Amino acid sequence: NEAELFVLRLSRNSGVLGLAGTAFVSQLFAPNLKYDGDNFSRYGVILVRPMLEFSKDDMYKICQGSNHLWVEDPTNNSLLYVRNRIRASLRSLSIEGSQLHLSCCF
Repeated sequence: NEAELFVLRLSRNSGVLGLAGTAFVSQLFAPNLKYDGDNFSRYGVILVRPMLEFSKDDMYKICQGSNHLWVEDPTNNSLLYVRNRIRASLRSLSIEGSQLHLSCCF
């Protein structure tokens, strides 16, 4: 997922911050100052992504273990979307890379 995101952002001329990947915690809106009559306090929206460390296989096993139905988005396999074409290319590179490793060793 992170590799797909990196290639996608790179293709769109993203800067260093965009290429850094998905943060576990990020702020959606800049904090604002609020005065309650006595004190100033900051408020904003914090987005926490606790599931980033889980693989798709991990998530499938969690659903299976808790008797939840796993649903696959059918558009994930459609090559109409750039991210899916990148995913397919990365899979192909991964397979070729593993075969290259085998050919070097034998």
